[in-house]
This record gives sequence, C-alpha cells and structure tokens, in this order.
Amino acid sequence: MPQTKTKTIQSTVIPTGTKRLVVLVTIDQLRDILYARTGSAFVSFTAKYDMDVKGKMLKGGRGNVPTNPFIGKGLVKIATTTGGVTFRYDEGVERRLQKEGKDVEDHKKGVSWSHAVTREDGTLTPLSVHAADVNDDGSFQTLARTYLRFRQDSSTSHYELPDGSLVEKSELQPWLPKSNNYKNQGLDKPLQFQTIAFSSLVSLTIDGVTYILR
Repeated sequence: MPQTKTKTIQSTVIPTGTKRLVVLVTIDQLRDILYARTGSAFVSFTAKYDMDVKGKMLKGGRGNVPTNPFIGKGLVKIATTTGGVTFRYDEGVERRLQKEGKDVEDHKKGVSWSHAVTREDGTLTPLSVHAADVNDDGSFQTLARTYLRFRQDSSTSHYELPDGSLVEKSELQPWLPKSNNYKNQGLDKPLQFQTIAFSSLVSLTIDGVTYILR
C-alpha cells in the first residue's frame, strides 16, 4: 500500500494436508495483498479485541452502575465474522432503500471518521484510513492508521480471560456500550458496515487462502 512504511518479510506457506492454503503473513503483507486485490469478495476472519481499549467497556462506578470488575483483567473478545469487502457504502444503502420501497433521502449521511482507500485509477480497495491521517491533497500520512473495511453478514463471539476461562456476555452487559443500530440509514434491515484495525486480526480467509497474522 503506497505512502505507508512497510518492511518486506517473506511469507510462509504452511502445509495442511488438505487443499486449503494457509499462509503466515505480517500486517504489512496482508495490507498489501488486500490493496492489490480488485473487485468485491467474500471474507471470513477471526479477531481478538482487547476489551481494555477505550470505548470497548464502561468503567462504571457512577449512578446505578457498579464498578466494572473486569477492567484491567486482560479480558478479550474473540469473534469470527463473515462478510464482504470492496463495496461502496452509500450506494449499498441506497440500493437497499429502493428494494424496501423507500426514498434514498431517508439515508441521513454524516461525517465519517474513516476514509476509504482508492487506487490511482479510482478503483476501491478493502482498506480505509483514519480521516485525521489524510492530508489536504488527499495523500496519506506516512504512518496512517489503516483498517479493514467490510460489510458484516454474520458474527459469533465469546469473552475470555487470560487463563482461558469464559465470561458470559450477560455478566458484562452493564458495562457494554450501546451498539450501533444504524438508524441513520433509514432501513428496516440495516447494512452493517464496520472497520477493524489490522492489529486485532488473528486470521483472514479470502479467495480460498487463509492468512494467519504473525
């Protein structure tokens, strides 16, 4: 991917004994692979989210909400997600509005914190960067924060402590922030658009190849 610092490290193909191809890659390598891939695609990935990161959990201790006992305990959320990449969000929402018999004006567009990455020829990539890392001329800062940009179709997850013990979502519920309900789309069945930091990815499968982050 142009305009970001990358370090060339040879990827490693892992023999699996099956037709499935598994490749060990670095974050930079995976970004470059996705940047080079043209056209929409189906993906599945596993991610590990650090629940101590700002915005993942509330600290509590105010009003009727008790102090969160899981803060600083190394809790992570492990999720397996399927969806699509390389799509134009606004156009997707408007197409779905038309299918639901609604006016495209029902989509109340806002200002996004992320900026979709396109190639020099104008074609879209599966990547986005933090809008604050985009220069006035449209170029990206050298260490721009990059993300995988995807449409979520399904996702399953669980919460886990460092010793491997599981925490039920119901135990965490008082300290979980409200999820995005996408009301601004004006849809009965919202398009679940999301981004994920590459540092959270454990593995990603696209075009029949599974890339494992190292």
